Amino acid sequence: MTIEVAYAESIDVAAPIDKIFAHRLEFMNLPDYMNQASGIRRTDGGTEPGPGADYAFDLTIPGMGAMEAYIKVLEVDAPYRIVFDTGSSGMGGREVSTFTELPDGGTHVEFAFSMSLPDEAAEGVSFVEDSGRSSFRGELEGLKRFFEE
Repeated sequence: MTIEVAYAESIDVAAPIDKIFAHRLEFMNLPDYMNQASGIRRTDGGTEPGPGADYAFDLTIPGMGAMEAYIKVLEVDAPYRIVFDTGSSGMGGREVSTFTELPDGGTHVEFAFSMSLPDEAAEGVSFVEDSGRSSFRGELEGLKRFFEE
């Protein structure tokens, strides 16, 4: 048996949808708005962002320490949606980033995450969700700062 964990966070950013989408899709930019990420590198040998792009980076999670993390881009629907798998130290899931153009020319950005955990991990579900939500909020606020300052 498994436990399904899912959560999402969102923010409005005063920047055009195409610019935010392109910046998010190129995961080499991750340290621009996620202070927990460093040492990002492309691991698939490619240079273009998009489906099939693989990345590895160092991720520091409060309460858990540093670990190596991974991103594999699965689907792209420009400039509206990016789907990718994530992973770190045996804990991975699927993230969907969605971008919606706002009437004022800004963009509503949502990061949604889902994963399956074994039943034995039931006691850690709240930590996983709280940590993930906190990370998303930090990432989204960093993205907002990057584009608005």
